[in-house]
Amino acid sequence: MIIGTITVMLIVFGGGGVFSLDAYRSAIEDHVADKNRREQVIELTKRFDSEIKDYNKHIKDHAGTAHALFKDYDAGREDFDGFFKTEDWRRQKMIGRILGTRFRVKDLVTAEESNAVFEQVRQEEAEKNK
Repeated sequence: MIIGTITVMLIVFGGGGVFSLDAYRSAIEDHVADKNRREQVIELTKRFDSEIKDYNKHIKDHAGTAHALFKDYDAGREDFDGFFKTEDWRRQKMIGRILGTRFRVKDLVTAEESNAVFEQVRQEEAEKNK
């Protein structure tokens, strides 16, 4: 189902590139029949994309903190525990938002619409990769 696939791709690969939500938005326009539901799903994909970009920016911004911590010979267990506890909390919060959005999208589209969206995106990606 498209919803699960988008969730996994965004968790693993983040937004943009081959896994950009733009292709999904176009397919949603083509296959989600009801205008109100279609607009809601597109709005959720925009929010989804924004959250992923914000999280990826956070990761990049805090890479220096992690590097400095690992570089610090005197950093103790409590320093690492605090750093990872905070990062784990942020990651869990993000996963919660992603899954919440996933289930909201699922409530808005039928299985047939979801499958049609996924198939269109799959075919478009196959054409790009020829």
